[in-house]
Amino acid sequence: MKKILIIVLVILMLLVPMSAFAAAGTGSDGNFENSTAGTDFLTEVDISQISVTVPVSVTFVAPVGGGSGIFPTATAYKITNNSFMAVHVSNLVAELDNTSATKTTPISFATVAQDGQSAVKNAFYSTIQAGADTPWVFSTTAKTSFTNAWNVDASNGTTAGTLGLTLSGSNSSLDITNTSAIKVFKIMFTIAPGALA
Repeated sequence: MKKILIIVLVILMLLVPMSAFAAAGTGSDGNFENSTAGTDFLTEVDISQISVTVPVSVTFVAPVGGGSGIFPTATAYKITNNSFMAVHVSNLVAELDNTSATKTTPISFATVAQDGQSAVKNAFYSTIQAGADTPWVFSTTAKTSFTNAWNVDASNGTTAGTLGLTLSGSNSSLDITNTSAIKVFKIMFTIAPGALA
């Protein structure tokens, strides 16, 4: 019995090196090539530590004949940070909604203040401002450059950090005939961890 076992082991010892030599240089995953091998490290980023909210909707008053709108105050419209780390806004973009309103003229964003003299109907000029930073005019072109005015302090465990945002704007004359509040546009925030210097 011992002799048979020894013979089997010898055969295996002879076969293993031969297969190893035959596979050398094939470049298969996990094999060493020229005495070197590498390991890729993959990570799944846990974003559960970031808990930030913004108002789901905001209602403002737009004069049908054109002119300045009435918007919520910075006390009412704010970003709330419930995380135990500071965060900042890293991207801001606006989207038009031409599906909710009953109208003849498409809703659009204007780049200058509007009044009833504008030739374009349903044009909205709206801005959002953090602190003393330059107001950003709502646009489908994203805002990607930010100052530390867009930082939101961390929660201290009892009180959440907040960043009040100032909204303002005006509109041209409107041919929107809805009698209740309707969606005309929205802004999308991207939040990133940490505070800007």
